[in-house]
Amino acid sequence: EVIMMTSAEYGNMEGGHCIEEVDPRYRGCADDVLPLFDKWCSGKQECTFDTSDKELKIIHINCPKFILKYTRVHHTCVEGNFQSSYYPFS
Repeated sequence: EVIMMTSAEYGNMEGGHCIEEVDPRYRGCADDVLPLFDKWCSGKQECTFDTSDKELKIIHINCPKFILKYTRVHHTCVEGNFQSSYYPFS
């Protein structure tokens, strides 16, 4: 079986997660980074990544700089050799 990434977000998805005083302007400031995680992980049997990777840091996120950002990823395992052809972050 190999990994197939199904979703990946980077930012602050929960609004209030890692924020002491929740300001409605900061709720849900995140971007879809599935293509990047697809490139890193899909088709492999194991995957590790570093959230300080420069490819992840250069993605424009609509969060203020002082908001702590994190990743939320989901995957499934599939039989065979899955390969994605979508890599816009090369």
